[in-house]
Amino acid sequence: LDKDKAIVGAGTLQREYFKDVKSLLDNLLTLPRFADRIEPEPIESHSGIFNTGYPLKNFCRGNLILVGDIACQGNPAAGEGVRFVMDSARMAAGAVSDSIKAGDITLLNNYNRQWTKKYHDMFWTNYLIQKGLVQVTKHDSLPDKLVKIGGKANGETLLKLLKGEASTGFLLKKLPKLMYKPF
Repeated sequence: LDKDKAIVGAGTLQREYFKDVKSLLDNLLTLPRFADRIEPEPIESHSGIFNTGYPLKNFCRGNLILVGDIACQGNPAAGEGVRFVMDSARMAAGAVSDSIKAGDITLLNNYNRQWTKKYHDMFWTNYLIQKGLVQVTKHDSLPDKLVKIGGKANGETLLKLLKGEASTGFLLKKLPKLMYKPF
């Protein structure tokens, strides 16, 4: 975040690692390649588990709306739950306001439509990427190849991938070009 603070995260679909998240992240900071770059030693550490799932299209039932983490809706590849939750909360607040003004509970479904239009395809793509990475990382050489392919991306494409903003259309357009670009 700045010269004194950093956010470090880890994502996994493997439930057996959930209970050890805090110790795994704390141990990460003691690895020589990280510890050598950290000055002073961390004085504060916070951990939490954010369990993502496949992206939903319906967050409303009756007069109840689920937003963000509570609906397991965070970007499956990039995490960044706060950024997406804040935007989702803005959408939900608009739907709630419209519903109250009109006295029409069905207007809460506007939140479903807005969220689906903006995030569903991107989240679905990243969910599939996350599931694919579970398989890829079981083989030592495949992650290395993916890093090499990703390293050929221009700054804008790489940033979009790292932020988890890649839609299926984006990947279908960009990946073939990257795969055949010389190293």
